[in-house]
Amino acid sequence: MKHQMNISKTDDYDSPRDFVGHGTHTSSIAAGNRVPFADYFGYTKGTASGIAPKARLVMYKMLFANGSYDAAAIDTLAGMDQAIEDGVDLMSLSLGFIDTPFYENPIALGAFAAMEKGIFVACSAGNGGPHAYTILNGAPWITAVGAGTVDREFAAGVTLGEGTVHVSGKSVYHENLLVSRVPIYFGHGNISKEICYAYSLDPKDVEGKYIFCDFRNETSVFQQRFEMYRTGAASAIYSSESGQFLMPWDFDMPFVTMIPKFGDLVKDYLLRTDDPTVSIKFQGTQLGTKPAPQVADFSSRGPDIRSHWILKPDILAPGVDVLAGWAPNRGSHVVGIAALLKATHRDWSSAAIRSFSLLSPFVSTFSSPPSFVGHKIRPSFSLLSPFVSTFSSPPSCRS
Repeated sequence: MKHQMNISKTDDYDSPRDFVGHGTHTSSIAAGNRVPFADYFGYTKGTASGIAPKARLVMYKMLFANGSYDAAAIDTLAGMDQAIEDGVDLMSLSLGFIDTPFYENPIALGAFAAMEKGIFVACSAGNGGPHAYTILNGAPWITAVGAGTVDREFAAGVTLGEGTVHVSGKSVYHENLLVSRVPIYFGHGNISKEICYAYSLDPKDVEGKYIFCDFRNETSVFQQRFEMYRTGAASAIYSSESGQFLMPWDFDMPFVTMIPKFGDLVKDYLLRTDDPTVSIKFQGTQLGTKPAPQVADFSSRGPDIRSHWILKPDILAPGVDVLAGWAPNRGSHVVGIAALLKATHRDWSSAAIRSFSLLSPFVSTFSSPPSFVGHKIRPSFSLLSPFVSTFSSPPSCRS
């Protein structure tokens, strides 16, 4: 696409250079080099690496800040055609267009041409969840990737009183802060105050204090955060089932979210203590957390409205709190694993790579059945091994 003006000094670079960082992030997941001593403000310290760090990487910039929707569609198809011409083995696209028939969708058209050349194509399912029929890249010949959590959590250690109760929760607060013996408020006896419902708390009651927000179906941690900001409370502890889906940038105050099981322990302490206090240590990382994986609430669900008889998305990959070259995303793990497979089996077709990815063995525990997601990705190379999955309730739709 030829631009009418130079936009390098406003919202984009008038060149292949990445301005937003999305392409840098996804590319580093797929094929980034190993980086020792990596961390996110003290969390998840270790060595960061792409799935296939020795793969040769080509990045195509197809979206510009001053381009129209039609221009973006044309540039995307042109970029995919150029990648085919350049002889790539795999493609990864973490973008999507509004639902149209496959013969009008630029990604579906480009992916079909790639498939004919034996090129494996993986695309993100989209960010339209949690409702059904929200998938964007649901063409049967595309490997559509949903976003899921992993068994790692950024944690904060919570101590109540003089060590009466110790629990942990999620926090990605960016400072190495120690909260010590701060008073904590719980609006016991008033349901609206107990759950920190909007405009329920009196700022005078919570001044200089942490607030504890209990779990109910009537509210969510996203709504409860509003009440924390409105009242000017020191911060908060949230008992919630949705806390794991908060983004790192949401933690602009030293609050903690925890599952209701731990939240009930906090509530029990508050009900039997006259002058409750809380101490919190941030910048912890926990491994082996359960349940995992869980489908992220924002991850688009299938089936695809154009081919609803096919289970979509095809596969689930890490898409929450991924440490990589830029802000969190998902999907590139799959193409990174495909690169490893292609390097090992040069004669495999895109269909063979996709089939192996879907049928690779893994052991997984779900707290609830995955909604219209085929499998969870795992870079395993033991062919014909069993698939093992356990559910606390019967899965209604899986392959």
